[in-house]
Amino acid sequence: MHLEIELFNRIFSIDTIKLTFFYFPFLYLFLLMAVPYLFVVERFGKRSLGLITSVLMFGSGLSFIPGMLGMLPENYPWTLTFATTVWSIFTLNGILPALSILVLGVLYLNKYFERGDVKFLVVFIFLTFAAYGFKSSLGPHMISAVFVTGIIAVSAFKERKRGGLLLAVSALIVIIMVTDIMFFKINKSDALISIMPLNGLLKSLKILNLADVPVALLPVLFVFYITAMFGVRILGLILLQEILKRQSRDLIIIFLFAFCVVGVAVSELFYIGDKSGQIDNSVWFLIQSLIAAWLFIPYLLNRIINKGQKYIITAALIIALALPTTSHFLSLRFNDDYVYFGPDALSAARYLESTPPDSIVLYPPNFGEPSLASNLAGRRSVLSIFLSFSGLELGKEKFNERLNDIRLFFGSESSINRVGILKKYNVNYVYINTKFISFLDRDRSLQQVFRNKEYTVYKVNLTELNRLSGESAIHDELFFNETEVVSERLRQ
Repeated sequence: MHLEIELFNRIFSIDTIKLTFFYFPFLYLFLLMAVPYLFVVERFGKRSLGLITSVLMFGSGLSFIPGMLGMLPENYPWTLTFATTVWSIFTLNGILPALSILVLGVLYLNKYFERGDVKFLVVFIFLTFAAYGFKSSLGPHMISAVFVTGIIAVSAFKERKRGGLLLAVSALIVIIMVTDIMFFKINKSDALISIMPLNGLLKSLKILNLADVPVALLPVLFVFYITAMFGVRILGLILLQEILKRQSRDLIIIFLFAFCVVGVAVSELFYIGDKSGQIDNSVWFLIQSLIAAWLFIPYLLNRIINKGQKYIITAALIIALALPTTSHFLSLRFNDDYVYFGPDALSAARYLESTPPDSIVLYPPNFGEPSLASNLAGRRSVLSIFLSFSGLELGKEKFNERLNDIRLFFGSESSINRVGILKKYNVNYVYINTKFISFLDRDRSLQQVFRNKEYTVYKVNLTELNRLSGESAIHDELFFNETEVVSERLRQ
């Protein structure tokens, strides 16, 4: 996705900030509505069903119930109580384009099941790898569900030709993806996969202050957990019942159920993340399952679409149960607490964006707002703190070391060896609020290259930096003593 944004910027000269925060989110949100609409119209020929399904892509489960009952803290997003989909699709994450590809893949898989033409299976395979490129969890998820569908097609429905081809192709793709993940995607020093039964349920019980319930009640609570998480999508069990009774042979329904079961199983049985235990990527499998489960609804509504009032009431009830949690999330998302970037900030960000791509930028600690360098201009920072994983990536000791160095650099004491800090982190540019620049203007290693009322940007003069660092080497012992004194003042 980063490459797409860069490509559009270079070909069409569209500002990358606008591409990142406006145009690309709009494009992918539009596709998330348009592709399900196309699938439903292609499958059932009913535009009203397509529109309802498009709206439901932004729906949620039943987490509004504990929210309305006062079981959650004030201003706590209800959507986080169980597994959130709406939060994920309102961020510029690879999951957003990947979900559109998932639904498009279901469309072509359905064509393969209906017509038996291998070219549709080839398109589905291509889309699976495309989804895998955007979101590494979705490719294996899709192909695992296809493998299960192939087994059922061969064993239960005697579809030996189509089912056998599905099994052979999916087995080969699983091998390719597992090899890619194990040898190229996973950093073996940081990656951790461990068995953690009822992973998601235990998190939700903790949020609801029910962590101390007896173990004997967990199976019952798990049923309520799944029901609350899927919400109205749980009605898809009606379709499963028909499959089991051999009243239906729709392989897409089987694929969707397999997809949902695989997603729930992975997220509830495994922890997939780093050794800190704070980033659990197994939840993406569940998020993908919850989005795919919305495709059960048009299958159910299509049965009563000709019954007039019953169809309208049922559709309205489904939407009414799906949107309260989403509405609550949006009410919190669009509030007055969000950071406003004025023209001066955007102008400074655009200047930083024009610097060489490998530039490293130093700026004061950004605890309360995004970084102009990392978050807006796409440039590397010595330390970006706001809503970042820098603490997890660096570790506590290195994080604190960088934070201390940054505070020292922007301190007003004249004895600080700023040259040493610039060299230590290979800094190319420094930016700071203009009203605090007086002591940096006197620094010979910094050359002012941009200034407006709010921000000033300096470029590190490497020639002067190297000369000054040679002079400062004879004062190292004095520097370290003074640094300890200033550090102690900052801590106080």
